[in-house]
Amino acid sequence: MEYFEFDEQFSQHKKEKNGSFFIFFCAILFILLLVNVTDLLFNLKYGYVVVENVSMQPTLNPSPLADDRQDAVFIERTQKLSYGDIVIVDRSEERPGYSVIKRVVAFSGDKISLVMLPVGEGGAMEMRLIRIKEGDSTRQIVYTEQDDEYVIYESYIKSYDEWNELGISESGYSYSEDNFAQGVCYYDVGFLENFINKYPTEIIPVTAGGMTYQVRFFTVGSDLDEQALFCMGDNRAESKDSRDTGSAKLNKVIGKVISIIRNAMAHENDFFNWAKVLGEYLRLIFKEIIAYFTP
Repeated sequence: MEYFEFDEQFSQHKKEKNGSFFIFFCAILFILLLVNVTDLLFNLKYGYVVVENVSMQPTLNPSPLADDRQDAVFIERTQKLSYGDIVIVDRSEERPGYSVIKRVVAFSGDKISLVMLPVGEGGAMEMRLIRIKEGDSTRQIVYTEQDDEYVIYESYIKSYDEWNELGISESGYSYSEDNFAQGVCYYDVGFLENFINKYPTEIIPVTAGGMTYQVRFFTVGSDLDEQALFCMGDNRAESKDSRDTGSAKLNKVIGKVISIIRNAMAHENDFFNWAKVLGEYLRLIFKEIIAYFTP
């Protein structure tokens, strides 16, 4: 009788142990399933990209230090963009899986020019982006400030001096002898060769530093038959971008950068850098959870 009671107690203990193990196993399985589903849903809206070239320096660095650190970015998969957004553009037509990361400076219908203008108190000549947004019918631009509605000062550019030295046509470009009396236009060399010289342009006078320049403007997207954007790298003198390859198709945009992880791929302090990436990943997931349950 005592043996029977002992065996019954042992059997009961074994059942409880097996039951606990089963619950534990189901919990682990549920967590793994939840993680995989969460990651799948995350990747439908977001993405993680490691920076691999110098075209976006100093904003994004592929290897800014001797220990070969690399920045990385999280992107949102969207084609709803604004001026200044940093985007990933699919260029797989050049080679399979190839994409680039650039900054949006103009959209279809905008008129743009990349031209040297006298800026600042000393009137030093610097390359500037001039942008007239679609729907604006202005017929003359008077530039008096460091930055204004039309002449854009891009503070994120690595070096205006370097862009001035490497990014302009050595001979410049003029359109009539009368233009010499007022100011010869010097353009970014890629913009000059691939847009000004190839497509119809519109002349709009730009007054700066006491001189009036007859500046030629290209209408973004007129080289395509669909919605487009004009993108350039912040490392303007070292970037192959829309100046070389033409307006980018909007439907080729994979997504826009929503956060930057500095030194995400550093070879030292790997755990700390891994933790930064994981922390941002969890923040974005939590943001989506809150948005889902918020009316």
